[in-house]
Amino acid sequence: MSVDDILSEYQIVDRQMSLLSTRPEFSDPLHASIYEVLCMDSVGIDTLSDRLQQDTASVVNALALMEIEGYITSSG
Repeated sequence: MSVDDILSEYQIVDRQMSLLSTRPEFSDPLHASIYEVLCMDSVGIDTLSDRLQQDTASVVNALALMEIEGYITSSG
């Protein structure tokens, strides 16, 4: 049994590739940037703001809209 067989049997997929292969189209470039960062890494709002060079309020607002639209979910 190969590694691919085991991954298939337990339905384990590479999270980043899975998310990026079904990447939605965003009208707001900030939403697209946030989505790309979150596909690669779980980060906090401060880190996300720093990476995207955006103020925290803009990032929080964008995250709220993306959650309402069903693009992301809150993990806690």
